[in-house]
Amino acid sequence: TLRHTLFDALSEEGRKFIFSGRKSKKYVQEMDDAKFCIIPRGNTPWTRRFFDAAVRGCIPAVLSDPVSFPFERLLDFRAFSLKLPERWAPRLAAELRATSAAALGALHAALWRAWPAFSYKEGGCAYEMILLELALRRRGAAAAAGLRAYNSPTAFWTPSRGRFVLRNATKVGPSWGAGAVAH
Repeated sequence: TLRHTLFDALSEEGRKFIFSGRKSKKYVQEMDDAKFCIIPRGNTPWTRRFFDAAVRGCIPAVLSDPVSFPFERLLDFRAFSLKLPERWAPRLAAELRATSAAALGALHAALWRAWPAFSYKEGGCAYEMILLELALRRRGAAAAAGLRAYNSPTAFWTPSRGRFVLRNATKVGPSWGAGAVAH
């Protein structure tokens, strides 16, 4: 339902948005050419598309109320991504357009600083990030260090609106991989 809502909303935008239910042969080039990569909720609370976008320098625009980001206590995802409520899918294009050139530049700069955390290739440090995350989980080390995640199913952020909370945020449609129940 969420992907159908997005497709309907973005089909009116013409060629400004490329939207497909599957990877195209030009998937990587499309990400390289895009300012934003739309990351709708997938079958799980996280999605591989986020990693694909981040390592290609495409600002993730996440529409997933229950998303779980990797290394949430170590990286400030608000600096290099957008997280919008799923029910805002029809307003996505307007929200992306509301991002100023200065904010877009800041998002890209922060994304270029953060991408190594998601890559195992040369220059990446994903393996080290996993080890650090595991160490933080051991015996409450994260709490002792004062590290906490700011993300939740009701927390959202955009450059034009900043961080905001919607207590009545609701998912749009089922998550098939989760048996169509809340995560």
